[in-house]
Amino acid sequence: MPSEAQALDHLAAWNGRAVLVAGLGAAGLAAADALHHVGAKVTAIDAVEISPDQRERAQILTYLGVDIRIDSNSDFTLPAGIDHVVVAHERYREAPFVEQALDQGMEVLGDIELAWRLRGPDAAPWIVIAGDDHGHETALVLEQILTRSGVRALAVGADSRHSIEAVLDPEGPAVLIVTVSRHQALWLRSVSAYATAVTDIDSEIGAPDDWANVYERTLIACVYNEQDTRTRTLVENADVVEGARAIGFSVAAPGLSMIGIVEDVVVDRAFGPDRKISAEELFTLGELTDISRQTLAPVLAASALARSLGVPAQLVRTGIVAG
Repeated sequence: MPSEAQALDHLAAWNGRAVLVAGLGAAGLAAADALHHVGAKVTAIDAVEISPDQRERAQILTYLGVDIRIDSNSDFTLPAGIDHVVVAHERYREAPFVEQALDQGMEVLGDIELAWRLRGPDAAPWIVIAGDDHGHETALVLEQILTRSGVRALAVGADSRHSIEAVLDPEGPAVLIVTVSRHQALWLRSVSAYATAVTDIDSEIGAPDDWANVYERTLIACVYNEQDTRTRTLVENADVVEGARAIGFSVAAPGLSMIGIVEDVVVDRAFGPDRKISAEELFTLGELTDISRQTLAPVLAASALARSLGVPAQLVRTGIVAG
C-alpha cells in the first residue's frame, strides 16, 4: 500500500500553481473548487450569465479566495503568470486565450483530464463511455449491472455528479463510470481507462475524430458499435496498451470477439471459454422492458463493458432484466 505521503504527492504538485478555469458551469465550478482545495491559485472566468445555484457556489469560492470573473461584455485575455488552463466548457474550445496558451507552450487540459490527474495512487479503475446519443444511457445501464452484481459503481458526467468530485471523495466507488462529451474527449491527454466505449457517432454534430482520444491508452477492452464502422476505425487507429482487445456489439448475429443477437437471444462471443466455436447466452429480448427494447445499443454496449470487467453472464442478465 502507498504511504500517506505518496498518496498526497499527486495533489501537492498543484500547490502554488496558477490555474485559469474557463467556464463556470458544473464542470468549471467543480474544477475551481478542487484546485483551490489542493493549493492552486485559481482564476475562474465566464462570459455567460450562470444559474442562481451556480452563482451561489461561485460566491462561496470567492469568499475562499478564488478569483471569480463573470462579465458578459468582456473578451477575456490570458492573465499573466498562469501555469495551466482548464477548458471546462465547449464555448471556450477555440477562445483566443486558449490559443494563446497553446502558442506559449502552456498546458491546456479539460475537466475530465483534470479529474484523472487528481486521482490517488490506489484509485478506482475508470470505464470511459462516449457517444452522441447513447453514451450517458449506457453508463447508467452499466452502473445498474455492476451494482446488482455487488460492485460499488458510480456513473458520473452529463447531468449527474462530476468526476472531479467523485475522485476526491474518500468514500468513492470501487469502479468509476465516466461519461465524456465531444468537447471533453478533445482534451484527454493521459487518461488510461480499464475499458472504453464509443456507442455512436452523429456526423452532423462534428467530426468522428473528435472521439479519437477516448480509446487511447485503454488497458483491457475497446468496445465499438458494429453498426457504426466509424467507431471501429477509431479503435483500429488508437494507441492502446498491449493486450487490449477490440470488442464489438451488434443487433445482428455476432462474429468472434463480439456481443450480438441470435433469434432474440443476446449472446456473447467475446468472453466465453469456447467463444471461437460457440456463444454464451446472456439474456433474451423478451426479458427486457419496453424502454430497453426501444434502444438496444446502450444495453449491448453496457453488457460488453460488464463482461470486460469479469461480470459472469448470469449476473449480466440479473443487472439487465428488471427485477
